[in-house]
Amino acid sequence: MRLLQQILEFRKAESSNLKLKVSKVDVVSFVRKICDENFSPLVVDRNIRMIFSSGDEVLEGYVDTDKLDKILYNLISNAYKYNRPDGKVFVSVSSEKIDDRGYVSISVKDTGYGISAERQKNLFQRFYEGDYRKFNTKGTGIGLSLTRDLVKLHNGTIEVASVEGEGTIFSVKIPIDRDAYGADQIDSGLPVDSSDYIGTDNKGGDEISREWKADSCTLLLVEDNEELLMVMKNILESQYNILVARNGVEALDILKNNEVDLVITDYMMPEMMGDELCRIIRSDIALSHLPVIMLSAMPEKQSKLDSYEAGVDAYVSKPFEVKLLVAQVNGLISNRKGLYSKFRSGQQMEPDLLINTDLDKQFVDKAIRLIEEHISDSEFGIDAFNQAMNMSNSTLYRKIKGVTGMSPKEFIRNVRFKYACRLLLEETASVAEVAYMVGFTDAKYFSISFKKEFGMTPTQYIAQNKKKLK
Repeated sequence: MRLLQQILEFRKAESSNLKLKVSKVDVVSFVRKICDENFSPLVVDRNIRMIFSSGDEVLEGYVDTDKLDKILYNLISNAYKYNRPDGKVFVSVSSEKIDDRGYVSISVKDTGYGISAERQKNLFQRFYEGDYRKFNTKGTGIGLSLTRDLVKLHNGTIEVASVEGEGTIFSVKIPIDRDAYGADQIDSGLPVDSSDYIGTDNKGGDEISREWKADSCTLLLVEDNEELLMVMKNILESQYNILVARNGVEALDILKNNEVDLVITDYMMPEMMGDELCRIIRSDIALSHLPVIMLSAMPEKQSKLDSYEAGVDAYVSKPFEVKLLVAQVNGLISNRKGLYSKFRSGQQMEPDLLINTDLDKQFVDKAIRLIEEHISDSEFGIDAFNQAMNMSNSTLYRKIKGVTGMSPKEFIRNVRFKYACRLLLEETASVAEVAYMVGFTDAKYFSISFKKEFGMTPTQYIAQNKKKLK
């Protein structure tokens, strides 16, 4: 996506059609966020440390955030690509005055192999590819040329200094005063909130939305491609709580210790393939209910067949449209919530609504049978239920919640009320007697609770169903 965007900008630059739209932004937060979210996760494999520093805690000024994003991305990605293993990348931001005008100064320094004086002369030429083959990296020859054009569009300057064997530093200076730009270059809209900017045209949530949301579903993303993992995380975390794993082994450890509502996994991964992860999920009573979405760049016919045989709920081929993935996630979760609601509000016992696997059927049937065996025992609560199901408190809670959408306590009550519905229609006992028969010690409280569960009193339920029978 970034490459396509850069090609479009490059063509505009060639035809002198590049336009600037500046808005007021905290440049320090903007640069820091790009470093943290776009690059810090990518340096793990070569143990390259990124160090961000700023002479100002806050530096507000006018810049075109879309153009500045492309400038930073090109410079920082080069500092990473042409660095040494165990190296460092230094990104610094400072403010300065030049001829009574405010400027932001941004430098990107690496501890890589450096650039010879001869090659420095051609760095900003279009289609100059440098030594990317020597360093086994990918190059297009447009990155630094476009970067220079975008800096010049801002009425700024870019310089490079390098020592072979020691590293390279790129220095960019851009004016940030409003009067440095023409009226047609000022974005008259609201100021840009740099904390919301992610880049690649994907808007993330604000800081509040990035906190753990107690009332939201939790997704586990399993992907060994660090960049794709971060892109999916940034997109989905505005709606959901997100946990991440880099392979199937990590994923299983997370699943055993966290309440998860849906799993998105890559097919081809080190240590454990996605279809193997799905098979383990489907064979584990504590996890078998989880919806699973498979992502794959493999030849579709075979990997799709393997995935569905392993028990996935949806399959998405790479490369994929982000909207398609979000629609799959929203659809599966919305469908699951609909089934939860239908089961809970129904007066009849319909466990098949909740069944996803044979293990789930065995689990639900056993849970309902145990509750009905103790239906009149008002002391039959969570502890006794845990013991009868032979599961730990936390495991049973996650399983019941995952299968039914209810806590164990709510599930026990719901089963009691459904059992009461059967007794009420038999006409062999009064409402008060039915209340005692299903474990309630207070008939009035039973009637009030029954109405909260089904939207009608026991008496209204009897009258309504008698009409249906007639």
